[in-house]
This record gives sequence, C-alpha cells and structure tokens, in this order.
Amino acid sequence: MKNIFWLVLKWIIFIILPFGAAYGQTTSVSGVVISSEDGGPIPGVTVVVPSTNNGAITDIDGRFVLQIGPEVTHLAFSYIGYESQTVAIAGRSTINVTLQVSITQLAETVIIGYGTVRKSDLTGSVSSISGEDLTKIPAANAMQALQGKIAGVQVTSPSGDPGAAPRVLIRGVGTLNEAGPLFVVDGIILPRGENINFLNPNDIESMEVLKDASAAAIFGNRASGGVIIITTKQGKFNQDAVINIRTETSVESVHKRLDLLNGREFAQAYNDIFPGTYNNLDILPNIDFQDLIFRDLAPIHSTDVSVSGGSDKMTYYFGGGVFDQQGVIPKSDFRRYSFKLNTTFKAHEKITLGTNILGTHIIKQNAPGVIFSAYGAFPIDNPLDSVGNFLEVRGTSNPLASIEYTNSESRSYQFLSNIFAEYSPIKNLRIKTSFQNDLSFFRARSFTPEFFVSPVQNQEFSTLNMGYGEQVNWIWENTVSYDFESGGHRGNILGGFTVQQESFERPNFAIRNLLRDDPDFWYLNTGLSDSTLVGYGRLQKRSLVSYLFRTNYSYQDKYLVSALVRVDGSSVFNRENRYGVFPSFAVGWNFTNESFFPEIQALDFAKIRASWGRLGNQDINPLGRFSTIGSTQAVFGVDPSLFPGATLAGPGNPDLRWEVTTLWNIGLEMNFLNGRLNVETDYYNRVTDDILVNLSAPGYLGFGAFVQVPFNAASVLNKGFEFNALWQDKAGVIDYKIFANGSTIYNEVLSLGATTQSDSLIRAGSILGNLVTVTTPGHPIGSFTGYNVTGIFQNQEQVDALPSLFGQQPGDFIYEDIDGNGIINADDRTIIGSPIPKFIFGFGFEIGYKLVRLSLDFQGQTGNKIYNGKNQNRFSTFNFEGRVRDRWTTDSPSDTEPRLSSASGNYPPSTYFIEDGSFLRLRTAQLNFDFPQSFRDRLSLGPSSFYLRSTNIFTLTRFTGYSPEVGGSPLASGIDNGLYPITTVYSAGLNISF
Repeated sequence: MKNIFWLVLKWIIFIILPFGAAYGQTTSVSGVVISSEDGGPIPGVTVVVPSTNNGAITDIDGRFVLQIGPEVTHLAFSYIGYESQTVAIAGRSTINVTLQVSITQLAETVIIGYGTVRKSDLTGSVSSISGEDLTKIPAANAMQALQGKIAGVQVTSPSGDPGAAPRVLIRGVGTLNEAGPLFVVDGIILPRGENINFLNPNDIESMEVLKDASAAAIFGNRASGGVIIITTKQGKFNQDAVINIRTETSVESVHKRLDLLNGREFAQAYNDIFPGTYNNLDILPNIDFQDLIFRDLAPIHSTDVSVSGGSDKMTYYFGGGVFDQQGVIPKSDFRRYSFKLNTTFKAHEKITLGTNILGTHIIKQNAPGVIFSAYGAFPIDNPLDSVGNFLEVRGTSNPLASIEYTNSESRSYQFLSNIFAEYSPIKNLRIKTSFQNDLSFFRARSFTPEFFVSPVQNQEFSTLNMGYGEQVNWIWENTVSYDFESGGHRGNILGGFTVQQESFERPNFAIRNLLRDDPDFWYLNTGLSDSTLVGYGRLQKRSLVSYLFRTNYSYQDKYLVSALVRVDGSSVFNRENRYGVFPSFAVGWNFTNESFFPEIQALDFAKIRASWGRLGNQDINPLGRFSTIGSTQAVFGVDPSLFPGATLAGPGNPDLRWEVTTLWNIGLEMNFLNGRLNVETDYYNRVTDDILVNLSAPGYLGFGAFVQVPFNAASVLNKGFEFNALWQDKAGVIDYKIFANGSTIYNEVLSLGATTQSDSLIRAGSILGNLVTVTTPGHPIGSFTGYNVTGIFQNQEQVDALPSLFGQQPGDFIYEDIDGNGIINADDRTIIGSPIPKFIFGFGFEIGYKLVRLSLDFQGQTGNKIYNGKNQNRFSTFNFEGRVRDRWTTDSPSDTEPRLSSASGNYPPSTYFIEDGSFLRLRTAQLNFDFPQSFRDRLSLGPSSFYLRSTNIFTLTRFTGYSPEVGGSPLASGIDNGLYPITTVYSAGLNISF
C-alpha cells in the first residue's frame, strides 16, 4: 500500500510541475507597505493573490515584488496588529499601501458548540490553538501537541509506545470515572475517553478547548470534563485547486536511561544479602539490558497530500496520509493510513449540503512487556549463548526471549461521517439537520509458540488468542438558529433536538496446540484435536435523547449575556431518574467601551466575564442498575453429576442517577499596545456531586463483604487560577512572539460513601498486594498512602527502644508511630503525597528574520509526587537502582539508604518510594526556512518551506524514572511500574504547495 501511495504522489508531482511551469504569461507588481502609526516601512507583511497560494513577504524596507497572471485583479495585505486590506490592481505595476493599526483579534470568531461567536462577545472560557502548532510534534496523537500550550489543560504522555493515548485533563480530575474531555470532530461527537490517534494532525485546522460551563453546557451530559472541538481543513469558494505536500522523516531514541547497578556493583550488593556468593568479581559479565532491548535511532516517517479549492457553488478538501513509527522497542510498531474528505455544495441560494468524512486504518504491534524485565534482570547473566540460543536470566526473565516469543498485533478500521443539510428560508434563519456516524472495527491476534528458556520462563503449548470488536455510534441532530442585529443589539438564538445511540460488542476466543508456528496457521481452526477453545465477550448499548436551547446577546458591544439549558435523557438510568437538566448562565462587560471609562493609551480593550452552570456525566457501565447473572456449575442427582447453571454474579442499584458538576468561573481579558500584548486570567471553582462509584455493599443488603455495588456516593472539588499571556511585535525586519500560560489545581474529595452507609475510602494501586493509593474525604483523589520514614536504625539499642515492624534490624527504616500506641501496624499508614500537580505551565517564543523562523516551546509542572512502584515491586531479588551504592552497612552507616535484604521491613509502602514529579522540559525546538520567492517562481510553487525540529530535547527533574509524566486512572495515577520510555525525536521535513 505504501508503494502505491508513493506512485500516486510521484504522478501528482509529475502532472503539476509542468502545468505550473506553463501557466500563462505573468507580469511583475511591486510596491512599499508602510504603517499608519509612524509612516515607517513594515517588514514581514504577507502579500497574496486572494484564494491562492501565490504570495510574497515584504523585506526590511517594506518592499515586495510579486509575479501575477493577467486574470489577477486584487492583492491582499496582512500583518500582525494591523487591519488586513485588499487592494485593486487596476492595471498598475506599482502599488503602495498604508496599513491601519488594529486589534483585529476582537473581531475574530470563536467556534463553540453548534455555532460561532465573536471573541469580543464571548462570555465563556475558551482557548484556541491552530493546526500549524499541532504539527510541531511528530506523534500519532494530536493531543500531544497541546502540552504546555493552553492554561488549565494537562496533557500527560505516560508512555512512549507508538500510538499510545495521552491522558488529557481540563481543570483537574473531577470524577472517579472517566475524567477526560469530550472530543467533537467536525460536529461528530465521540465517546468520552476515546483515543483520537485515528485523526491525522495535518488535517486539523484548529482546536477550541471549552473549559467552563457557559461554553461546554451545550453538550450537557458528556461535558463535565470539558470539551475539545476539532475543526478540520476546508476548501474555499472561488479558489483554484491548491495542492499541499508535507513529508517528514524522524529518528527517535530513549530520552533517558535508568541508573542501575552494573555487573560488579550488583555482585557486591548480592554478597551483602547472601555473603560469599561471588568471590571473583573481576570475571563476571556486565550486561546492560537497556542497551539490548532499546533500538537506537528508530525511524518515524509521515507523508501527507491534500487538495483543496472550490467554485462559486461548492468547496472541497481531500487529504490522505501515511504515518509509520517503528518504536524503540522491537515489535511495537504503529502504522496509520488515513483520508479526509470535506465538501460543501450550494444546491440552492437557500440550501447548503455538506459532508465531513474520515477513514483510518491502523496496524499496531502491541509492545512486549519487557521494561520491568530489563530493570530487574541480573546484569551478570548473559541472555544468549555463543550460537544465539536463549539462556536463563535470573531476577525476572530473559527480555530478549520475551521479545522473540511475543507476537501480538491489532488492526482497526474507523469511519466517521457527518452528512448535513442547511436551509435558510429567510435571512439569518438557519434550519440544519445532520446525521453522524462513528463506525469502528477491531481485530486483535496474539500468538505464543511452545518454548523453554528456564523453569520460570516457558510455555508448554502454543496458544492463540483472537478478539474482534465492533463499535457503532450514531447521532441525529436538528437545530434552528437565528442571528439578529439592529442598532446596538446583536445576538443569536438556538434550539435543537438530538438522538444518539452507542453500541459496542467484543467477542474473544483462545485456542492452544496449533499445527504449526507459521503465521499462516494463526487461526482458530488450526488447533489440534486435543486443543481447548474458549470463547467470551461482552456487549454494551446506551441511548440518549436531548433538547437544547441557547441565546447569546450583546448590547452596544458593552453588555453581554448568554443563557443555555440542555435536557438529556439516558437509558443508563431508570425512568424516574432518566432525565437530567443542565443549565448555564453567563454575563460579560466590555468596560473599556463605556464613555465614562478614562482613556488609557496603553489599554486597547478589557472585558470581565462570569459564568455559572451545571454539567452531567453518565459514563458508567450501562447495566449498572441491573443485578447480573453469571454462569456456574452445580452438583445434582442421586448419582451426583455436574450440571451447568446460573447464579447471581453481582447486585445492581436501580436508584442510580446523574453525576452533576456545578462550575462557576470569573475571567478578565485585556489587550494592550495596539494588540501587541494579550492577557487573560480566570478563577474557576468546580464541584462534582453524586459521583458514580463502586463501593462495598452495606450489610443490610445481604451480600458478602467483598461484593461491590455502584452508588452515587462522592463529591469532589477542583479550583484554581489560570492565566494566558501573549506578546507579539516586530523590531525592524524581525518579528517575534512570546507566550506563557499557567494554572493552579486544588483537588479535594469532599465526601465519600457517608450517605450510603458504605466505604468512606477507596484503596487502589496494587503492588504485590499492597494498595498504595487511597481516595478519602479531605484529600486529593488517589493520594498515596504508606509509612512515613523518619530515619534508619543505626544499632540494636534503637531497634529495641523504638516502635518497629516484626524482624527489623539495624539498617532498616524507622517508621513514624502515627497513633502513638508504641506499635507499627496498618493504622500508622498516612497520606504521603498526591499525583495531582499543584501548578502546570508552559512558555516559549518564536522569532522570524526574513525567511528564517525559530521557535522554542517549554512545558512543566510542580507539586506532584510519583510512586516508584518498580523499586518496591520486589517479590524476589532483582537488580537495584544506583541509589543503593550509598546503602547502610555496619562499616559505612547511612541515614538515607537502608541495608539490602531479600525480604525485610523496608519494602512496605512508604515515603522511601515517593519521588518528586516536578519537571521542566524543552518540548520542541524548530528552525524553519521559507523558500525564496525567486526560487518558488521558477518552480511555480506556492508558500513552501523546509524545517528541522527536535522534540523532548531535555528534561530537568529529580525523578529517577524514564519520564516524570506518569499517568493512570483517577484512583491509581502516578505509579511507575516500568513504563515504555519517552523518546527524543529528531526530524527534518518539507512543506510544498502548488
């Protein structure tokens, strides 16, 4: 398929280049662009032929020269901080232009749910990012490019596994269930928590992040975690065909290696535990298993081609792309083939039809789980003999053998479509209906052959596991909207009705004893006669019906009001609890437009806004209200025989109702110095009540102590401050911009289980049976719990005098006796940290000089902790981290590192395993070179460029793991059990347009 793609690409170039070279006779137009502010020349002004890519950039003296055809009648001029201007050529060869200073961003429109609004009229908290910024990260998932870009948005990439979904949170963790945002792609509403790696970032025009209730409540039940609206590229009316080609080649390497003991150091440490085991340390091998499992300079390649344009009746955009990433661990490759088609058609002056279609085919090799094996393996054990056979590796297993015998691949096919029709019977009235489909099909196949490496690493029979999945989601939406403007009054009224259904089915099968190991025999019917076939699966469905109404109103560009209500009915709940009502209300005041406001020369515009609203959540098991039946076996009869049967598998709760999030927000927006400086600040307060959570059943229900039932039984608070600041200006021939953003996060569980007479805490995060996180009132969700280490026993007298665990010796940890009863037990475990950062931030700058542009982006966070689970996870003797070089011994006592032992009181959960998760990372550095106009003219090219880029260049952190970005579920986040490492990526790319 890749070869066919390249043949098509070469054919397009072959056809286009001669055509462009032969394009009609051209003439030269030149001129000077000056500023109305001081009459000085403006370098860097963009001068283009409207609706084409034919253009030029003014030089240091404000001059431009442009070759145009005889059909060109106008030129368009644009520059930051100035009013754009379109000028008629009228037969002239010299055109001088004066640009007027302006703060044009206030007139820009912002995409919100089911419509747009002027930025100056916006009452909600909405942030935008352009598609150009999203392509600065060579990643399969566009969300990774949001890191550090928008205040209040935390994007964590806990795994470098190609295609892995980053964790996206808007304004913290607001629920104990799926806490991520809702994604809306070209009006297609996706299920919450869906991995959008199917979406090609090069097809994206922009993203809008809706953070407060005023902006997000239009999506009602699904918007409690915020909304991200993704708009893909469109063609333009009366535009000639524009072809864009983007190709990029990258290599990636592990960003950081773990500090582990080498062979000699490990043998010395092992002798501390088992004295006399290794007497001749100089003859021992020194194996670094990280070097063996990681590929250096693993390739990434992507190529995208798009064609866009339009006539007076229709527009079109077609894009196709290939993304191929091999991964730094063998057999973890990711490949995506995608296409995008957007069209609009004016069937009548009052009727517009359109389609948004996306198709993706993804092939993913599922990474072998060898990170912990490489971490814990004895560095003195060779994994291969002299002829390449696998040998036993003590500690964990032979990671090279694990890679060899792992054969796991998944294939998915996803098709999204939005077909719409809009009818405008009178001016400003629009009636729109649309039908949206999200269809995906999934197939997974995993084969493990019969093998033997060691008594603890072997497989007696070959096994084959196969799974199939089908997800069908559809939405039918109908809306009516009316825009009005008269005198000082301006606004919009919207009403609508929507119906939605989601269904998911996934059967799975397993068989053993295949005829052969060859991939041609990896099918269920190739098992031998004594093989065992096992089948299982699940089916889920849910439906939703919704009614919505919204009005936006502005008076004299000063006073702004927005009111909204959405009613959702969900099949997840019983009839009496089925409907949820989600209102919101917002006001804004552009107070600098008041006549009484004093004229401040530096201040262009200022607006204060406030909003309040309620959002919902229904993302739980659709069968949660029902008690479920499971299969079992029972003995019956005079001659006892085993019969299949059924029994109660789990109780349901018919009283389940909506989670409800109440959010209020106060914001201030200010523009200074003719639009050069833009500042936006917000304070938010979000409380989620009636959170749906599984808790132990109260005793009066008659179920066992370990049976869990879903309840509306928790409340969580998130609050904090946000700020965004942008400075953009020019200094002679140099233009530049500097941005910074940040957000504080305060998270607290307000209540849990009290009204249900059930649990007042939830434990999670299991490491060797130890649950290291707890969710309980008064603390953040998923806080770490364990003993507080106060020192190390230096002698037996201290052991005898202080409370200790059974069997502790000199060199072991001293734990704080929290309850003061002189005994160390489970009651002395306390909260020892939170994985939720207190502050997330990003900053960077971009500077351009003539045809060269440099940009740097930084991101970071502070105030969060990480639990080093791989260091505590010691069910046997493994290799050790480098910190044990400073371990306690009788000859060299330590106050920080305990003695080494195979099993001691040093391995229960404690502050010893807690590490600082704060970091500062240089996320991207890019150097872009625009092709000169003269060069582009010779090849009949539009704006084209070449760039060099590096990603994840360095990270300043105290964390000892691969990366301080450690994700997880809300109840068990921030635990590092050996994650696929983040990589540093070096890229070179080419953008060409015709």
